[in-house]
Amino acid sequence: MIPLDRPGVLVVDDKQANLLAMKTLLADLDIDLVLVNSGLAAVEKTIEREFACVLLDVQMPEIDGLETAAMMRLNEATKTTPIIFITAMDADKKIMFEGYEAGAVDFLYKPIEPVLLKNKLKVFLEIFRQRGELERSNDALNSFAHMAAHDLKAPIRQISSYAGIVRRDFASGKHEDIYLMLSSISDAATRMNSLVVGLLSFAEVGATPPEYYTINLTELLEDVMANFATEIEELGIEISLAELPSIQCSTVHLSQVFHNLISNAIKYRDAKRRLVIKITGKINKEGRSCTIVVDDNGIGFDNKLAQDIFKPFKRAVGRSKYEGSGIGLATVSKAIEVHKGTITAFGIPEAGSVFTITLPLTQK
Repeated sequence: MIPLDRPGVLVVDDKQANLLAMKTLLADLDIDLVLVNSGLAAVEKTIEREFACVLLDVQMPEIDGLETAAMMRLNEATKTTPIIFITAMDADKKIMFEGYEAGAVDFLYKPIEPVLLKNKLKVFLEIFRQRGELERSNDALNSFAHMAAHDLKAPIRQISSYAGIVRRDFASGKHEDIYLMLSSISDAATRMNSLVVGLLSFAEVGATPPEYYTINLTELLEDVMANFATEIEELGIEISLAELPSIQCSTVHLSQVFHNLISNAIKYRDAKRRLVIKITGKINKEGRSCTIVVDDNGIGFDNKLAQDIFKPFKRAVGRSKYEGSGIGLATVSKAIEVHKGTITAFGIPEAGSVFTITLPLTQK
């Protein structure tokens, strides 16, 4: 099936006037409306893509609504698609019984009451949206568990191996290399701890509904930057912070977002030049959202990886040179998503990185 961004609603009616009337009636809903004039065309459409709901006329020539519904139920991919039958007000109980037997979830009677139709559709659209989110969450969880297990195995093997060598050498009186072995064990344990802390931070974002408060982003960024005072002074980092708007947000989540972005800028700085971080922002023209840009002149990254770096355990820079859990930007992306916002990245190798965040001014 073809996955599409907007939920699809399929309308099936052999009369063109009824299809056009339904198109006008549902024009204000954020849906992908598909109109067909026969049962066979409807079955073909449901094989091509997934629909949140099917509005199916009962009385049609050749293949009527009942037969169409029965055919849909034979297909594994469409057997659970909600079907609302459209029928005349004087439909007898036999047709209603046959309709439910064929797989209908509801009936609507002509002439259709617009408010009733839209309210019913909104219920199925919300169910469709929630099911999609659940499926995506399950897919992400499976991938996440696999990658987490993979990343934890390496330091565990290292600890086990070096611990065995230490035990053997200590028992035989060879103490010269024990300090180095213990240092390697300590480093591996530190990497494991960093990964576990990152995993916990990622899991906590969105685990419970966030508390939103009206916060001035300039003040929030100043508090975050204070955590890096030592690094800023010792490394001679230049950070410029423009005046930012106030928005409704979770202080905890957005503090973590900017902490991770600044931390990454410091970690991936170019040793050949002074690190400069610029943070700017503006309220967008429509007056309902704002854009914040975090720009640095660090080592940058291949822009082909701009989408992947927000996935758990995906890294734009080699692990051998720069330590890290691979969770930081995934946590950033998840926190922005919780705020109904977006984040994009743009990188140029050896030139720097730009992260652009768009957030609504209010949370409803």
